[in-house]
Amino acid sequence: MRRFVRTILCLIWVTLIAAPTQASDYVAMTSPLPPYTINKGLHVKGIAVDTLAIIMTLSGSPMTTDDVKLMLWSHAFKQTTKGPHRIMLNVPKTSQLSPLFKWVGPIHVTKYVIIGRKDGKQITSTADLNGHKIGTIRNSLPEKALIASGVQKKDIASSVTHVIPLMKLDNKMVDYFVHTDTSATYLMKKMGMKMNKYAVLHTYLEVPLYYAFSKDTNDTFINLLNENLVKMKKPGTDGKSRFDKIVAKYLPNGVMN
Repeated sequence: MRRFVRTILCLIWVTLIAAPTQASDYVAMTSPLPPYTINKGLHVKGIAVDTLAIIMTLSGSPMTTDDVKLMLWSHAFKQTTKGPHRIMLNVPKTSQLSPLFKWVGPIHVTKYVIIGRKDGKQITSTADLNGHKIGTIRNSLPEKALIASGVQKKDIASSVTHVIPLMKLDNKMVDYFVHTDTSATYLMKKMGMKMNKYAVLHTYLEVPLYYAFSKDTNDTFINLLNENLVKMKKPGTDGKSRFDKIVAKYLPNGVMN
C-alpha cells in the first residue's frame, strides 16, 4: 500500500514540474512605430514589444513577443477600449485618453522633431516652416501636431509611408522631414541615408508613450507592472539597465540630435 501511495505521489510531482507556466490571457495590439514596434513579417519586434514581454512575465502573466499582434491604430484603440484583457502599445497619455484606459509607463519619452540638412536653413519654431516644403507621414501624430501648431497644409508633402518623404529630403525635393526622433533615426539608417548630413533642428513636442490596458484590468496588477518597469530601468553594475540594453539593440548608435 505504501509503495502504491509513493508511486502516486511521484506521478503527481512529475506532472506538476512538467506542467507549462500558464500563458497570459491578455491580447496585446500595436501599429508599426519603429523602433518601438517593428513589422517583421508575421512577427512584431521592437523596444516596446520586448519590454512588454519581460514585465508581463515578471508580473506573473507570461507573454512572449510572438503574442503581440500588428494591426491598424484605430482598430487596436477600439478593441482596447472595449476589453476585456486588452493591451495597446505606444499610446500617448493625453487628457482626452487618460480616462479610457489604465496605464503602465512611460515606456519612453519620444520627441516630435523637425529634421533638416545641416547646411540648410535653421529652425527655431514651427512658424519658421511656413513657405517651405515639409515631408510627413500621412495621418501620423507628428503630422497632426504640426498642423495644430499652425503650419499650413499647403506646405506639407504628405505620404502614406516614410520612404517617399525621406527620399525627397535626400534629393532636396522637400526642405524638412517631421517625425519622432527615435523613429526617424531608425528609418533613415535603414534607408542607408548619410546621417552626418542631417540634424534635429527643432523639437516642437515631447510625448510620453505608455502601455494602455483595458479598464477591466486589476489595479494591483497595473501597480506590479509599473514596479517591474521601474526595476527594468534601474542601472546594473555596468551602469546600464535592462531597458537600456533593449534600446541599444535597436538603436546601437543612439538617437540623432
